[in-house]
Amino acid sequence: MGSPYKKRYSNFEKTNRARFIWDNFLSKRDCANILDCASGDGRKGIQYWMYRGLAGSSFFAIDAVQDLLNKLRDIGVNTACLDLEKTSIEKKIRGDFDIIICTETLEHLTPKTARRLIGSFSKLINKLGDLIITYPKKVKFNKKKYGHITQPNTKKLISHAGKSGFQLQAEYCINNKSSVLLHFVKK
Repeated sequence: MGSPYKKRYSNFEKTNRARFIWDNFLSKRDCANILDCASGDGRKGIQYWMYRGLAGSSFFAIDAVQDLLNKLRDIGVNTACLDLEKTSIEKKIRGDFDIIICTETLEHLTPKTARRLIGSFSKLINKLGDLIITYPKKVKFNKKKYGHITQPNTKKLISHAGKSGFQLQAEYCINNKSSVLLHFVKK
């Protein structure tokens, strides 16, 4: 039997990043408790993964724009609207997540907030859970157009994640080598 989301969401954008995460991390699971941090309306993540067959999984989406989250809430996704610069996510949500996915988000945050966010992930993920972080390899610094304020530093991210209880499993170049994907496991 096909996914119940196939008809409703067959035309949404399917990105290389969503496919890569599906192929390498999600497709091998029957179901999972998944947090998508800065999910937007989910068409580059949650909606694609539900379409591909993770409809039995539990999804939780975080974003700063309520209108985007409403689209996910309409299809049964739990959501929380919050500004990552101002609020620690573990103060707003509770969870024991199997997978936390944070795609193309860190470049929009100050380095201090990015470190705090990774520390928050450590409190929300279960033992041996997967943390998947992506960010552009080279940020276009045009805050007004893109909202980018920093270029994530891979070595510093890996170091801070290690201090927060994560172990790096793999580093990938994806999206025609324009993005970095880091895969961590909770120690």
